[in-house]
Amino acid sequence: MPLREFFDYVSATDRLRYRILTERGQVFDFVVQYETETFGEFRPVVRYDASHGHGHRDLLDAEGGTVRKDWLPEDLSFKECLNHAALDLRVNWRQYRQQFMEQF
Repeated sequence: MPLREFFDYVSATDRLRYRILTERGQVFDFVVQYETETFGEFRPVVRYDASHGHGHRDLLDAEGGTVRKDWLPEDLSFKECLNHAALDLRVNWRQYRQQFMEQF
């Protein structure tokens, strides 16, 4: 199964990390993670993935621990979850960053 990994920079200090496992156009696993650079290193802020066999979003703390887990609707395919994740993070990364930076 082909694995694609890449970054999409939304600013000089903010990026989306993608990890997508596909076969014949079907998404079998994915991770879309918003990361921001703080104190000279990139830290994960929000992660969407398909672990546990179901699409969900993890809001993360400064240590990388999960603060909150939000499950996506069960009727969404992994491809639909991936598209939802990419859109949410591209549209809302500034808000996620602001909430995350309040920890420092």
